[in-house]
Amino acid sequence: MKNNLKAVSVVFNHVSVSFGQSEPILNDCSIALRKGSLNYFIGPNGSGKTTIIKALVGFSKFTGSIEINGKINSQEVVASEVSYLSQYVQFSREFPITAGEILDLFKNSDASGEYTFDLLTKFRLQNKLDNKVSELSGGELQKLLIVSLLSAPKSVVILDEPLNNLDMDAVTMLFLELEKLMLKGHTVIVVIHDHNIISSYSGRIFDFKVGRIVEMSDISELHKHD
Repeated sequence: MKNNLKAVSVVFNHVSVSFGQSEPILNDCSIALRKGSLNYFIGPNGSGKTTIIKALVGFSKFTGSIEINGKINSQEVVASEVSYLSQYVQFSREFPITAGEILDLFKNSDASGEYTFDLLTKFRLQNKLDNKVSELSGGELQKLLIVSLLSAPKSVVILDEPLNNLDMDAVTMLFLELEKLMLKGHTVIVVIHDHNIISSYSGRIFDFKVGRIVEMSDISELHKHD
């Protein structure tokens, strides 16, 4: 796959993932994501959309190649170039940790205190920092993890199923913040299930089905079929 390297941030080149002797979970996927882009990986469970992310961040073995800002996706490159929020972050409700301590644990050390507090306010968490994790709702914990990610994002920002437990106000705020990151030159990847929830925003859709990307389109094209 030949690309304008100055404009491209993430390149998946003939990427496949298999476990044992089973059929590939991800089958020969090749795409290039531009710097300053907002990309939605959409599809049903088992379609490969999360698997390709796990390959990118080093959680799944794969064949083919993945490049991030012109470099092969080694552990060092992922650590320096990628901010990643997994859909499987969990905390024991019995663990004696506060919301503020969770924020400190997960946020980038380069995060600005003023900007972080601004995000906390936008997501209505500014008065929750002293609360123990057992006192947070599922939505509040998810918003806290999102703030941790957004407070000092790296060049590539990945959120896997970030809408779990969020109310519509938080969903709207999240998409607005992601659009700001796109305009600042970040490459943003969001894994979700539903086209409809992003129809009012900008970005590019990659439809996954049975381990393949079956369609690529701009969100604006959805409105042509309304």
